[in-house]
Amino acid sequence: MGEVMTLSVYEMPFIPFVPSLNPLISLRSLNLNSCILGYIRIVAELSNLEILSLAGSSIAELPGEIKRLTRLRLLNLTYCNLLRVIPPNLISSLMCLEELYMGGCDSIEWEVEGSKRESNNTNVRELQNLHNLTTLEISFKNTSDLPMDFQFPANLKRYNILIGICQFSSLWYGGALERTLKLTDYSWTSRSLFTTVEDLSFAKLKGVKDLLYDLDVEGFPQLKHLYIQDTDELLHLINPRRLMNPHFAFLNLETLVLDNLHKIEEICQGPMHTQSFAKLKVIKVTSCHRLKNLFLYSLTVNLSQLHEIEISSCEGMSEIIAVEKQEDQKELQQIVLPELHSVTLRRLLELQSFYCFLTVDQGSPSNQSYTLALFNNQQVLIPKLETLELYDMNVCKIWDDKLSVLSCFQNLTRLIVIKCKHLTSLFSSGVARALVKLQHVEISSCERLKIIFVLEEDQYNPDLGKLAIRDNNDLKSIWPNLVTPNSFPNLTKIVISSCESQYVFPIHVAKVLRQLQVLKISFCTIENIVEESDSTCDMMVVYLQVQKCHDMMTIVPSSVLFHSLDVLHVYWCERLVNIIRPSTTTSLPNLRILRISECDELKEIYGSSNEGDGPVLDDIAFMKLEELTLNNLPRLTSFCQGSYGFRFPSLQKVHLKDCPMMETFCHGNLTTTSHIEVHVFFRGSITGIFKR
Repeated sequence: MGEVMTLSVYEMPFIPFVPSLNPLISLRSLNLNSCILGYIRIVAELSNLEILSLAGSSIAELPGEIKRLTRLRLLNLTYCNLLRVIPPNLISSLMCLEELYMGGCDSIEWEVEGSKRESNNTNVRELQNLHNLTTLEISFKNTSDLPMDFQFPANLKRYNILIGICQFSSLWYGGALERTLKLTDYSWTSRSLFTTVEDLSFAKLKGVKDLLYDLDVEGFPQLKHLYIQDTDELLHLINPRRLMNPHFAFLNLETLVLDNLHKIEEICQGPMHTQSFAKLKVIKVTSCHRLKNLFLYSLTVNLSQLHEIEISSCEGMSEIIAVEKQEDQKELQQIVLPELHSVTLRRLLELQSFYCFLTVDQGSPSNQSYTLALFNNQQVLIPKLETLELYDMNVCKIWDDKLSVLSCFQNLTRLIVIKCKHLTSLFSSGVARALVKLQHVEISSCERLKIIFVLEEDQYNPDLGKLAIRDNNDLKSIWPNLVTPNSFPNLTKIVISSCESQYVFPIHVAKVLRQLQVLKISFCTIENIVEESDSTCDMMVVYLQVQKCHDMMTIVPSSVLFHSLDVLHVYWCERLVNIIRPSTTTSLPNLRILRISECDELKEIYGSSNEGDGPVLDDIAFMKLEELTLNNLPRLTSFCQGSYGFRFPSLQKVHLKDCPMMETFCHGNLTTTSHIEVHVFFRGSITGIFKR
């Protein structure tokens, strides 16, 4: 075994000590990850060891003998949560060390300079003696562990350093890059890593009002991701007038996240005519209540790579882009954000417009009435915008009726509008005509919304695939008065909830929705799914769910055919008398699953009240029905109270629960498969339930 070079042992107990390793004297790599370790002094006998990993182990003290491992190039102590003691001069003795991993070792009692308490532990300055160190991962729970003049090793190429305790918000999704620095309660004066850091996070930043000027750095030349949260003093990130060379500020920044900065007023204080933010792709701002705008006009020329904007809960924000004081506004060039794909705005109660002609010197237009549209002029072009999400906004209009959306929003595919209480209409005719790629529309809790589509006869939405409308109690019309046979050709899913209307579909709309497959209706005052008519309508719905629609008396009326329906679920519809009216079973040839639950007035599934009015049927067939579930139907007496015969040639499972008045399944002949699984969960007797 003398030639063994690598040994890896996981989750093993070595108590009270690790056994002799003399036979493994040639060992180069030893991995004892997640092991329960006692005394490990014997590891020092492995004089040729180059890699030692104790990650996740239960070791409490690193023995001083480890300093004899002078060839050690990698030491991994990651998440050794119980490790408290590292003897003095141990770290500095490992002169060949190239990689040191100590992230999550929060129990180490580092020697603190100037402390009156005696310490038998190592001092962080020992790291400065590791001249070959190129990779460092380390965390310090107490910022006092670092001397004010401490400098990390100059040769670091990769590092992940966490100083202080802070749970960084989930708003920040960035993963660790090669050079990551996260600082909480920042007071440490060393800034040597600011020129190389790629991923930088600040929390509870102290004594800093102007980020670049006060930190005295050269514009963070390598920085790709910047996150700042929970800071009381910061006023802005850049003041070009105070910088020696503003041309080199944030040249490589890709992601900017600002969260809960109580006093920040501007990202950039004054015009910027440099390449700052030229690589910015994502900006997210939350709870910065004094921030009046996101960008100044002069900076927008640099935003050619901006991909995503997300702004939430900024009470003072009145526009996204603001114009600096200009002598002649006619000289302003059109703003183009060529790569902007997603805009999300949440609870910006003072926001009037995406772009405002008011100058920043004139202040906020917050006292104006809510008359502007969010996109109200041709000054800003967003040709690749795909997603627009608005939550809890005070806008009256999203688009100006005169806005040429053909050049701005022709690629919009997803629109979500929730709790916009001043919004009265969603699409004007001109806007609707131009949104040719719109696939997903979701509108919820817009209490003044009266109309969604205002379409002319020659208009249709070719790519609209999903429409969800919830909690819009003042809504008078979902659908346009005029539609053509090619209107909504790809609309496959509709979700309607908490809307007041007599029906979901006018007959002329139901007839053109040939691709509709999923229909979910809940908490609505409708009496019928489709407007009552003398003509017959065949809907191609595959999945139909109706829930808590208390004014409905039947689900499938005689005038509507559902030839493609595969699954039908009906829940908590209090006034429902039956599910299917007579003469319509031929419209359900593909029904496979039928589930009915919690309908207090339901007496029968297949209606027989007008049995004598229609043609005499020998029997009624549900040819593909495989599963029938009837649950908590206190007035249900049978599947049908009439004398019809029923055939279920594919039925496999029947679940009957809490239907106390049900004594027989039907009063006519019943034909089923020879093998059928029946589950009955209620007291009482059912006679002849499945006579064959």
